[in-house]
Amino acid sequence: MDILDNLSQIAQKDTKNALGMAANEPKQLVAELVVENMPTKIPAFTHIVVTGMGGSALAAELARDWLDLDLPFTVVKEYTLPKFVNSSTLVIACSFSGNTEETLAAFADAQKRGVPLVVAAGKGKLLETAGPLGGAIDANLRIGGGGQKMRVARVGVGVTQGMGGSEF
Repeated sequence: MDILDNLSQIAQKDTKNALGMAANEPKQLVAELVVENMPTKIPAFTHIVVTGMGGSALAAELARDWLDLDLPFTVVKEYTLPKFVNSSTLVIACSFSGNTEETLAAFADAQKRGVPLVVAAGKGKLLETAGPLGGAIDANLRIGGGGQKMRVARVGVGVTQGMGGSEF
């Protein structure tokens, strides 16, 4: 008998329950996403910049490559934002843990510049620091329901698609 046909053997090898997580994928897609401080009308932007690392950056890369957005889209995996970032740039700071060093530094850079800023995080310093941001957007997205980092990527794609200058 092949291991793939033996659920008992799979369970012994799959100590982190990866198979169970994959089976629960549809439930993760509808898990809680709390939006705080979102205005009813989103201003038009000339550029979207997403700052994040790992799986959080993956969401931005998927959005950039798959969505048909009418404006430039840059993924930043650095401590600072590019020089072109200004008040007509939407910056999305994304971190599942909320404690990613590079994302926190880029977030602080965005705050210092006073640019429109959205925070997408599951917990941590990023979400705690965000509060009312005082910018044109002031939106915080809290990704609930536990889950995995890849869920953040899927949520991030949806968030980014909705931020392309449209109304909610």
